[in-house]
Amino acid sequence: MELDDDLNEDFPTVYKKLKLVGHPHKIFKNTALIRDMFNSDLEVARFIGAKIKTVSGIRGLIKNCEKDLESTNTRKRKNNGTGTLKGICRATFEDKVSYSDIVFLRFLFRLFVFLK
Repeated sequence: MELDDDLNEDFPTVYKKLKLVGHPHKIFKNTALIRDMFNSDLEVARFIGAKIKTVSGIRGLIKNCEKDLESTNTRKRKNNGTGTLKGICRATFEDKVSYSDIVFLRFLFRLFVFLK
């Protein structure tokens, strides 16, 4: 069975609400590098322009992905000893965020349901 862009009304459309969580890695004036939200640069590229929010209520946007960031020794073990962090994104915010903030990205993921 092939999927078309215009789905037939016989199949219901189901959306799953997801929340991605990240933490500030490095903070500039109104910009921060967010880690632990994405696993790869490809995932970051999919969410460029998405709206994010911190626990303290500061809103922001994902701008682009950062490449070749050197990490500490504890992070090298998690990335198979490569020393670079994957999935770090640059985000701009309305105000300066703190290192204790948690950053959320909420979105709806479309599921395809096929009835027999």
